[in-house]
Amino acid sequence: MVGPAFSAHQRLIRSNSNNNNNSPLLWVLQCSRDYWNTQVGSFQKGVIVGFGIGVGVAFIFNKIALQRRKPATMMDEDEEEEHHLQYNSSSNNNNNDIVSSLDSLDEEQTQLLYNFKNQTGETSNQRALTALQSHQWNLEAAVASSRNSGLVATTPNSWLGTIYNICYTVVGNTLGYLIPSSLLGAQNELSPTAACTAFIRELDTNYGTQHPILFEGSYQQACSKAKKEFKFLVIYLHSPHHHNTQSFCRDTFCNAILADFINTHFICWGGNIITSEAYKLSMLLGASTYPFIAVICNNTVGGITLVDRMEEPISVEDLMARLTIVLDVHGPTLTAARLEHEERDLDRQIREEQDRAFLESLAEDQEKERKKREEERRLQEEKEAAEREQQLIVQKKQEREERIASLARSLPPEPSDKANATKLVIRLPNGTRLQRSFDIHNKVQVVYDYIISNNIEIEDFVIATNYPRKVFSDANITLQEAGLVPQASLFIEEK
Repeated sequence: MVGPAFSAHQRLIRSNSNNNNNSPLLWVLQCSRDYWNTQVGSFQKGVIVGFGIGVGVAFIFNKIALQRRKPATMMDEDEEEEHHLQYNSSSNNNNNDIVSSLDSLDEEQTQLLYNFKNQTGETSNQRALTALQSHQWNLEAAVASSRNSGLVATTPNSWLGTIYNICYTVVGNTLGYLIPSSLLGAQNELSPTAACTAFIRELDTNYGTQHPILFEGSYQQACSKAKKEFKFLVIYLHSPHHHNTQSFCRDTFCNAILADFINTHFICWGGNIITSEAYKLSMLLGASTYPFIAVICNNTVGGITLVDRMEEPISVEDLMARLTIVLDVHGPTLTAARLEHEERDLDRQIREEQDRAFLESLAEDQEKERKKREEERRLQEEKEAAEREQQLIVQKKQEREERIASLARSLPPEPSDKANATKLVIRLPNGTRLQRSFDIHNKVQVVYDYIISNNIEIEDFVIATNYPRKVFSDANITLQEAGLVPQASLFIEEK
């Protein structure tokens, strides 16, 4: 037994040291040296020396990795103090968007500051402000940058968590510095949806299908769904190699009562931290041990808010109690957001209905106005057409009267010489009979002009005789040539 042997050897060395009056420090060194030489075997010595060398090398490489990734904002206390002094002195002369004090923050910025400190575990308001301001108050970018740069450390749940955090950080940073990401395995190359599908299939195979219904998609898509449905998002980060994983999945996560409770009140998303998206999310949320469960709300003013986080194994009863507290404490916030959204949606629907009714009424009025204008235009066109027709009738009448008068004036007088005269009797269609003497040398056209000058209703006509029937269509021959001498009886025939 190593313990009793060491105690006996310690008493022996202590008695010798008292006899030689050695100092306590020299006694401790002497005791350790003798114990090393007498009680520690060769194999144990090799293990201890190898472990010391490994820790030293890991520490050195970790320092190098952190130094290489150290952002420009990391500085020692003197540089930081000098930087703040320079900033405070220059901020009086420059009108910029950086908030220099808590008093000047508005409600949204205060909520973002609270969320940043809640998600990162940061206790310094100044460092939290600097991180948010450097990312233009983008909460997710500021948290991710703080995690990656190592500026912010999560608060461990116990001294065991602190030791685990230190070892995990040293080993993780060292391996991340030494091993290329391309050698971590092909599973990291899966798309978020494919990785989520593979994780669900893994849970079904290893632990059954009674686990909560996991959203099959990316983390961002799950956030969007939770926001749309006004529900909290439960995030389960799964580490397949952690010693607590199997018991948690078997006894807690795959419990039918818990699954039904989560399915009713939450949206659940899960991921295996060996995949890219789940690993990045574990860094963002500051997961230090597993299993890890977080509850977030995506319907607040500040965006995504971490409302609860649970690390290490937890029973079904305790997990349901924690989730019930989340619903009781933060549920009214979601309810208020949902009611506000429904009110805005109702207002939007009312405005849309009003706009639609207005547009329909406007369209009806415009259609009525269009028909009215068309009717007015039609009536105006008919009126103008009637006026034009009337003017044309009047014009034709005037032209006819002028022509009749002109023909009457141009008619040759009746001949005085009876030997060269012929007497024509012309029967009109209305029964009226015209009688006049013409010179036998007058052309037939003179007879036509005489008939027209008497204002007959027929405009296009010919003169003819009955016995023998003969039509006198050639108006350029004389009456003598036409055989209308010494007298003739004619009638008018419409063409």
